[in-house]
Amino acid sequence: AGLPVALGGLLCYGTILGLGLFAGSRNFNSIRWLGTILATAALLAALTGLWFTMLQIFVLGKFCYYCIGIHLCGLGIAALVLWSALGKQQHQLAASRSHVSIAAIPGARRSLGPRLAEGPSLLAAAPAAGALLAVLIAAQVMFPPQTFEASNPELADTIDMTAAADVPTTESDGLSPDAQPHVVNRPAADEPAASDEPIRDDNDTEQTAAEDEAAADKAPALSREVSFLKGKFRLDTYNEAILGSPDAKYIIVEMMDYSCPHCRKMHAHIREAMERYGDQLAVVILPMPLELECNKLIQATDPTHRGACKISRTALTVAKIDPSKFLDFHNFLLAEVEKPPTTAQAVSRAFRLVDRQELSKLRGNKEIDDRIQKNIRLYSALLAQHRGEKSFGLPVQIVGDTVLTGGEITSEEMFEAWEKALGIKPL
Repeated sequence: AGLPVALGGLLCYGTILGLGLFAGSRNFNSIRWLGTILATAALLAALTGLWFTMLQIFVLGKFCYYCIGIHLCGLGIAALVLWSALGKQQHQLAASRSHVSIAAIPGARRSLGPRLAEGPSLLAAAPAAGALLAVLIAAQVMFPPQTFEASNPELADTIDMTAAADVPTTESDGLSPDAQPHVVNRPAADEPAASDEPIRDDNDTEQTAAEDEAAADKAPALSREVSFLKGKFRLDTYNEAILGSPDAKYIIVEMMDYSCPHCRKMHAHIREAMERYGDQLAVVILPMPLELECNKLIQATDPTHRGACKISRTALTVAKIDPSKFLDFHNFLLAEVEKPPTTAQAVSRAFRLVDRQELSKLRGNKEIDDRIQKNIRLYSALLAQHRGEKSFGLPVQIVGDTVLTGGEITSEEMFEAWEKALGIKPL
């Protein structure tokens, strides 16, 4: 409900500590409701410990050993408090019986009986602890916290990932006034249009084909430079693995790893976004493998990320050989959230999509490795600028001047962030 769980833990254990320091005093025992509050807090510590342990087992699938240590302390405290409370109740019962026996003696004075022992009311403490636990569970289920973070980092240095970073760019030619800043390599206005070309007869077919092939070899490659983060980050949409058209009005960048569980979950949101916004949107994919073999930011490779470098290289190679086949390959790699394909399966799929010889030739290409290293440097620069409360990790989305990080984001939250940052509207 927007509050850290640790705050509730602080209040619970603080109450136990404060009341526990005076639990042995005579004044404490004479005020029964103080003992009841102590018993309630102790039972709450134990019950929440069991609840959080169940979350680790059945939801997270991982264990925090510090948390388990705290929960064991909570169970121990609850056991001690209950043992003390039950002992006092037994003492109270014995004293009550003795008091009744003495009072029953003819001529005995009532004041001669032993004083009744005080103790907490477990009949009140147990329901109260259960109710507080129910409130906690309801707040966690009904009001989950925002686990993603939106920031506007200020990069110290410009990161230019265009093919010709040292070539000065020109002003936009007005492809779309509302689109992100970009430069598109297209025929100038004074160049002859296709309809102005002379009409050739059938005898010129072979010559025309030869001339067209020669012209295609000499024609400059299509390019479109797009800038992000207040112009500090630039890339060429025609030189990247992209979902959608490189000339789309709105370009979003996603840094991800095919072995990353959160990235695999994000894929469903990306596909939903492509349907929501149509051809006005394109998503540039920048693989950032979480494997030490190619990423020196990783101290040790988790078993779940083995093969991430090879799969990322294969994906970029497919995009370079035939950009139209990248979408198919990308969807194949992320088809099953819980079961990523092996490297052998990924390579086998790539062989079926693009030319085998080209794929074999480019798989060890230095350009592909350099692009992965550029992606890693970009991630490192963003990580260095991160000042948020939440940890910085994949997937990372660059939306105009805004950076979104964190895997547990709903599609509605993502759409809202995109539309706020870019002004994009659904079709």
